[in-house]
Amino acid sequence: MSSLLIHVVLLCYLGSLAGLLVALAFEAPKGSTYLYWVLVALNGAIALYVMAEAVCAIIVRACYPPNKQFSAPIPNVDGGEQDTNKQHVLSLAKYKNVPFEQYSSTCIIAAYLPNEKDIILETVTHFLTNVEFPCAYAIVLAYNTPQDLPVETELRALSMRSGGRFVALRVPHSTSKAENVNFALAALANKQSPTHVVSIFDADHLPYRDSICQAIATLDASQKSVCVQGRCIVRNSRESIVARLIEPEFDMIYNIFHVGFNAIHRHGLFGGSNGHWRAPVLVALLMDESMLTEDIDLAVRALSNNMHIVYDHRVRSSEEAPTTVGAYVKQRQRWAQGWFQITLHRSFWAMGTTRSFGRKLGFFFFLIFRELAYHFNAILTLQVIIGLVRAPSVNNYIWILVGTFAFLCITVLVSVQNKFNGLLFCLLYLPYSYLQMYIVLVSEIKEFLAIAKWKVTQRAPVKNTSDSPIQASL
Repeated sequence: MSSLLIHVVLLCYLGSLAGLLVALAFEAPKGSTYLYWVLVALNGAIALYVMAEAVCAIIVRACYPPNKQFSAPIPNVDGGEQDTNKQHVLSLAKYKNVPFEQYSSTCIIAAYLPNEKDIILETVTHFLTNVEFPCAYAIVLAYNTPQDLPVETELRALSMRSGGRFVALRVPHSTSKAENVNFALAALANKQSPTHVVSIFDADHLPYRDSICQAIATLDASQKSVCVQGRCIVRNSRESIVARLIEPEFDMIYNIFHVGFNAIHRHGLFGGSNGHWRAPVLVALLMDESMLTEDIDLAVRALSNNMHIVYDHRVRSSEEAPTTVGAYVKQRQRWAQGWFQITLHRSFWAMGTTRSFGRKLGFFFFLIFRELAYHFNAILTLQVIIGLVRAPSVNNYIWILVGTFAFLCITVLVSVQNKFNGLLFCLLYLPYSYLQMYIVLVSEIKEFLAIAKWKVTQRAPVKNTSDSPIQASL
C-alpha cells in the first residue's frame, strides 16, 4: 500500500510540473525562454565545476600516483605463514620517515552475517594474510544475526588461530551497521592499550596491501586531519551489466569528484568504507543509529565541527557492486533517502555551524544543490518532451542534453580504467540517469511520508572470477 501511495504522489508531482511547464510554454513564452536560459546556466555551471574538479584530479594523480609495487598480494607459503620479509622491507622503505612505532591500528569490519556468510571468511583471511600492518594491530568483525549460523564456529576457530589479532563480536539486538560499529568502538574504548587509528570497512571490502600503511602515513603527514577516506574500486564488473555500469560510475566518483572536491574545498568526505579515523575522534562522535546513511552523517558532523577529512586516492580497497537491478535499486534507494534525510536535518545546521566559507559552499554543493539537481533534470526532461510535441524543429532544450552528454562522455573516458565499461556507461547513460532520478524522487517522497527502513544489499552468489581486486590497473 505504501509503495502505491509513493508512486501516486510521484505521478501527481510530475503531472503538476508538466502542467505548469505546458502553461508556461503556451501562455507565457517569455517565461519559458527565461527558464531555458536558467537551465543552460545551471548546466554550464555544473560543467565548469566538474571541469575544475577534473583538472585538479589529473594534477593530483600525476603528482601523487598510487604505488604499483603494492598491487599484488603477499604470497602465502604452504597455505599458512606468509613470506613477508622481502616485501615488508620494500614496502616500509617508502615510509621510512613515518613513525609507525607510535601508532596502533584497529580495522572494524561491519557485517549483517546472514547476507555475508559466504564471503566473510575470505574477507577476514585477506586482512590477516594480504594486508601489511606496520604497527600493532587488531581486526574486529562486528556483526549481527537474528539466528546462529555455522560460519560463526569457523570465525571463532579463526580467532583462536590468529593469536589475538582477530576478534569476532556478535552485537546483540543490532539492526544496523551503525550499531555494530558503535558496539566495537565501545569495546575499544574499554581496552587498556590505546588504539590510535580505526579503519572502517564493509564485509565485501578487500584493502590493497599497502592501504593501512598509506592511511597512517597520510594521517601522520596531516596532523590536523581526523580521517583519511580512500578510493573504492569495483572488482566484480564482469558478473553482470549492472556491475559493468557501476564500475565506471565509481571510477568517475573516486578518480574525479573526490579528488577534485578535496582540492577545491580543501577537505574530503567519509564514504562509509575504507575510511581511517583517529580513534579518539571517532569514539567521541560515534555513528548516529537513526540515520540511513550514517557515514555521510558522521562526515557532516565532523566537518561542521571544523574537523578535517582528507581524501587519498592511494589508499585503495576493492568492493563488490550489486549485480541485479533489484539489488541496485534497494541500495540506491537507501543511499538516496539517507542523503535527503541528512539534507533536511543537517544541511542548514552545518552551514551555520562551520566558520569556513569554503566549507559552507561545500555543504551547499554536496547536500542542497545535489538534491535540487534531480528536480532540474526532471524539468529539463519534461521541457524536451513538450518541445518535441510543440515544435520539434526548434527544440533548443535538446542541445542542453546533447552538450551535457558529450561532456559526460569525455569525463567518463578520461577517468575510467576499463574503457569498454566506460563506453557502455556512456551508451546507456540516459536510461541509467533516469533510473537514478526516479530512485531519488521516490526516496524523497518516502522520507516526507516517514517511511524509513534499513534494507540490506543482497550479495550475488559467489563465483570464481578473474577480476582480482589487486589486478585492477590504476
